[in-house]
Amino acid sequence: METNFVRADNTNLPKIDAFMVARFFKNNADYYAAELKNVKTAVSARESYGDDAIGYVQLHRERGICTVKCKMCPEHKVRAKGYNVTLTVDESDCEIISCECHDCAASAGGCKHAVAFLMWVHRRTEEPSCTSIECYWKKSTLSKVGTTMKYITVQQMSKKEVPHRPSSSALYDEFITEAKKRKIDNCELLKYQDDFRHSGIMKYSLHCLLLDQTPEIKNNVDKLIDLMKTSFTVTAISMIEEATRGQNKSSLWYEMRYGRITASKAHEVSVCHTPDGSLVATIMGAKVPDTAAMKRGRNLEHSVRKTVTSPDGLTKDAIIEIKCPTKAKAKENYLKNGIITTKYKAQVQLQMYATGIKKCYFCVADSKFEETRKVEIVLENYDSEYVRNLVKKCVLPVMTYGAETWSLTVGLLERLKVTQRAMERAMLRVSLRDRIRNTEIRRRTKVTDIAGKICKLKWQWAGHIARRTDNRWGRKVLEWRPRTGRRSVGRPPTRWTEDIVRVAGNRWMQVASCRSLWRSKGEAFVQQWTSSG
Repeated sequence: METNFVRADNTNLPKIDAFMVARFFKNNADYYAAELKNVKTAVSARESYGDDAIGYVQLHRERGICTVKCKMCPEHKVRAKGYNVTLTVDESDCEIISCECHDCAASAGGCKHAVAFLMWVHRRTEEPSCTSIECYWKKSTLSKVGTTMKYITVQQMSKKEVPHRPSSSALYDEFITEAKKRKIDNCELLKYQDDFRHSGIMKYSLHCLLLDQTPEIKNNVDKLIDLMKTSFTVTAISMIEEATRGQNKSSLWYEMRYGRITASKAHEVSVCHTPDGSLVATIMGAKVPDTAAMKRGRNLEHSVRKTVTSPDGLTKDAIIEIKCPTKAKAKENYLKNGIITTKYKAQVQLQMYATGIKKCYFCVADSKFEETRKVEIVLENYDSEYVRNLVKKCVLPVMTYGAETWSLTVGLLERLKVTQRAMERAMLRVSLRDRIRNTEIRRRTKVTDIAGKICKLKWQWAGHIARRTDNRWGRKVLEWRPRTGRRSVGRPPTRWTEDIVRVAGNRWMQVASCRSLWRSKGEAFVQQWTSSG
């Protein structure tokens, strides 16, 4: 414990209500910046994280200023040294002065540990003292909603028992039946009926596409991918592009982005290792706050377009990408020494990859464009090597997710190879009509063979499972024999260990105990699946 600090308890913590928290977030740009999307803040504020991770809380009061410190356990390194987090509160003015983490690498941009600690202190304020005496000279329960209470139920509004009324769907069923008779097409309830089928461009939305399919297709990834290959034709893609040219002014534009990795998110996806963070949340439809920078960009787009003397979007031989930073320093996010930064280079390169155009004009307006009318324009040419690495980072991890647990078959690997070859041909701007051999395409693209990648992942995972001695369920399930009695008619299903046994024998778990021997046999395991095709 530090000098002049005392241990914190439920009697001496500073009182922080919901209005103080709201004012702090409103006045601190680190917590509502565009890159946070409010998702990280919401996730970090959850009770399941803060209540378990915070310890060794101490505080010090001096001239109306209360300083609270704690040690927060990082969730990705639970045995590492705890992060030091400090909260400063002006109790006389009921204002949160600051809340910052001193050890986290992301603390400069408002890290999640500071949010978690702030909300932890706020929740302690809501908890009554265990020795408190109930007093009737107090604010009514209903008037507390929105301050220290999140919500109120009917039972809390009355001391009398609320009679239970069984729910009935008769009115709902009658409404649905009548709406179908009248052929009403703008009712949201009808869109969630099993017999409803979307029409027009809406049927190409991933959300609507899944709703329209049978359970057999919904639960089978291979069949779903095959369906998407046949559904998204060149004509359909052209229709979607034409209908969504208005971008943020078009509701279809938002619908088509749902569940898809867009060019603007490609760089973030390529370096992201968190499966449930803010990036995944925004891709899956999390609300993005409309910041002042975004509004300014939309307002200036038309003026910048006139200055550039070319429309924002596609031309016959180039793509035009316009950016409007609000501050001079923010320009460095887009251009550094006249070169496009990594994030936006990935965006324009993928746009060229998707459209088949070989160059892009990257236009960055001056922060005082309204006065200076200056626009810096940089020409970016298509780089097939860069796109190859980017696609490898974005696509291969998605295609091979969970591949360690697959029971490999020739048909499964062949479907994955066909998909990868189609992507390689698109990268080189060639088609099947050009009659270029797969070996030549692979020599040019130099991408990692997906079949070999999957086999290596499975072999490494099998060795890891076999060497485990902690009695986890991963090894137990390999030796589990759930069937009893006679098996069903027909060929037995392919087992996960069959291809491993063919290379390492029935005692493959003993072979895996020797790492050098296991690695040497791994080449033969990969070869058995990649020797053909």
